[in-house]
Amino acid sequence: MAEVKKTNLITKGKTKEIRKASDGLVYVCSLDKTAASNKITCNVLELLERAGIKTHYIKMFDATSFLARELYIIPLIFSVRRCATDDYLARNPEIPHGAIFKDFVFEIFEKNGTDHNPMLGFDFKADKLYRYDHEKPLDIGLICKEAISKSRFADMNLDKMSGLAMQCAATFKILEDYWYRLGGTLLYVNMEFGVDVETGETLLGCINNSSWRLQFDGEDKTPTEIARLTDKFDTL
Repeated sequence: MAEVKKTNLITKGKTKEIRKASDGLVYVCSLDKTAASNKITCNVLELLERAGIKTHYIKMFDATSFLARELYIIPLIFSVRRCATDDYLARNPEIPHGAIFKDFVFEIFEKNGTDHNPMLGFDFKADKLYRYDHEKPLDIGLICKEAISKSRFADMNLDKMSGLAMQCAATFKILEDYWYRLGGTLLYVNMEFGVDVETGETLLGCINNSSWRLQFDGEDKTPTEIARLTDKFDTL
């Protein structure tokens, strides 16, 4: 880990920090400093790569970090959900807790911690972007609206958004099928994407242990909680 610590810090969030490795490459370092968290993230990204999902992951570097392609991050969080739980219930109080959706529920949030990651609605035909308080019912939660063409997402269009949505759905299905075979239920996954600084290719970024939630034996758990109890993540 000493080698990673000497490299230049690019950015730091709540769960990870990104440090420069070399041209086009970075170290993604877990901030909770536990080998379990980093191992789970690496195993998940390796599973997705084997299934054909293009990610920024290259290889595990050490117990608490991995080597990855450097990305220009798209400031959006894509949430794919199978079950009504957590803050989804605040936005949709009419939906009972634990309701299972036959089709994926797809939501988009702005990556903006200052404004608490508001939920976004894109109307490309009308050139309108809507921001909602993610902790209020949608009918009273509108914060503001503006023209997409004048927003920070001016380069986003329907084709790009549809392509990202398809990648999200494919990623969710791979993970959902895996956990179903092991007796678990994948409730939701939050995903982020970025553009490779070298190639310009859009890639799936890190899916860390705060990005998703599983259910085993009727109890909702994070991947880290499950890892403490089982060896299932060793088989990803």
